[in-house]
Amino acid sequence: MIRIHSKYCHSKEFIYIVDYFFSYSMGISYQLLPSDHSHLILASDGYADLEIKLNDWSDLRLPTTCHKSKEIVLFNQKEFDGYDFDFFYYGFLILSRFEELNNKNLDKLGRFPFCESFLSKFDLIQRPVVDEYVLHLKQMLKNHFKLSDKDFKKSNFLTQVTFDVDAPRNPIYKNLNSFLKGTIKDLLKNRKLGSFYLIGDSNSFSEDSYFNYEWAFSKLNVSKHNPYLFLISGHSHALDDWYELSHKSIRWIIERCQQLGIKVGVHGSLKSYCSKEMLSAEREKLESALSYPVEDIRQHFLMFDISQTHECQELANFKRDWTMGFSESVGYRAGTTKPYYPYSFKLQKALSLIVEPLVAMDATILENKYMGLKNDEEIIKIYKTHYEICQKHEGHFNILFHNTHLNNPVMRSVYERVLSW
Repeated sequence: MIRIHSKYCHSKEFIYIVDYFFSYSMGISYQLLPSDHSHLILASDGYADLEIKLNDWSDLRLPTTCHKSKEIVLFNQKEFDGYDFDFFYYGFLILSRFEELNNKNLDKLGRFPFCESFLSKFDLIQRPVVDEYVLHLKQMLKNHFKLSDKDFKKSNFLTQVTFDVDAPRNPIYKNLNSFLKGTIKDLLKNRKLGSFYLIGDSNSFSEDSYFNYEWAFSKLNVSKHNPYLFLISGHSHALDDWYELSHKSIRWIIERCQQLGIKVGVHGSLKSYCSKEMLSAEREKLESALSYPVEDIRQHFLMFDISQTHECQELANFKRDWTMGFSESVGYRAGTTKPYYPYSFKLQKALSLIVEPLVAMDATILENKYMGLKNDEEIIKIYKTHYEICQKHEGHFNILFHNTHLNNPVMRSVYERVLSW
C-alpha cells in the first residue's frame, strides 16, 4: 500500500490521473490523503518518503515550450530525472485531451485539427507520452520502495485489425449519370463493364475492386488479430454513404463476419457524435440487422468533441469507442497505447465507456492531403515502429483499413506483411 499525500487530494482531475497511474496502469494499491506540503509525497512503511514536484492544479494550463523550460523536461527524455517534474499534471492534460476543450479553431468538418495540438507543435505525436510517464513512475517506485515486476499489473499486448466500411462498392455506380460515366470509363480503360454499385440486386461482386472483403478476411487470423468491422447504419450528412444494411452486398459482409468471428460495430454517421438519440437509433438499427447486441463504435471521419462525444456514446449504451486518433497523423492522440476510461469534464469523473486509441489509419498514410506516402518499405517502417512501441508498453496496436484503400497494390502488400507479424 502506497500512501499518497497531496494538497490536491480533493481535485477531481488529480484524483482521476492518480487512479489511472497507480490502480489502472500499475495495479498498485494506494491511499490518497490530504497534505499542506507543496510537493506530492509518496510513503510506505519502512521507507523514507519520496517527494515529487507538483504544479498548481487549481489552474490547468497547456505547456508553451518543450525545449528550454525545466518544468516540462520529461518531453526531453535524456534530461528527465522524475522528481522535479509533475508528470501527473501533464499526464492528465494529454490523456483527458484538455487542449481540445472549448477550442474554436476547428477544421471544416468541425474537428479539432492536429496542427492545433501541442503534440504537433512539440513533435510528440509519435510517442505515447502518458505510457512513458507510467514507466518512469514504475521505475521510481522500484528504486525507492524496492518493488519488483511481480508487484505490478501485467497487461497483454494485442494487435487489433479494424475495418471501416465507408463505401462498400465502387461509388461511380451510385446513380444513373455516374453509372453511365463509369461504364464508358471502364470500357475505354479495361474494355469490359464494371459491376453495379448498389443498383439492382446483382450478386456479382468479383469485378469491383472495392469489394475486396473476402481477400482481406482471408489474411486474418481471428484469434491473433482480434478484428472489428464498422458499418454505417444512419445518414445525417451528405458525406455519409447511402448504403442500406438490408442490401445484398451488406448482408454478405455481415454474414461473413458472423461466420469468421469478426465483431461488428457502428460507424457513427457524421453528425451523430453529438447526439445520444442518433447514436442510440444507429446502434438499434445495426442490432436489428445483426440479431445480437452492439457494443462498439467508431465515428465517421473520426468526428469527435471532447466535451460531449464520450458522454453521448455511453448514454447510447456503447461499451467501447475506437475514434481516438488524428486523421492527419499516425500516433497517440491521447498519449497512450492502452485502452482507458476517459475523463468527463461535464461530470468530473471517469466514464465507464472504454476508449481504444487508434494508432494508424491507411488513409492517413496514403492520401496526399495527409502523409501521401507511396513506397511500401517506407510505409512498413512506420507500422513496424508503432508495432514495437505498442509491444514495449504492453498496449494495443489498433490499426484501421478501408476496402477503398485495399484496392491499392502498395497497401495490399503492406496489409499482408503487417498481418504476418
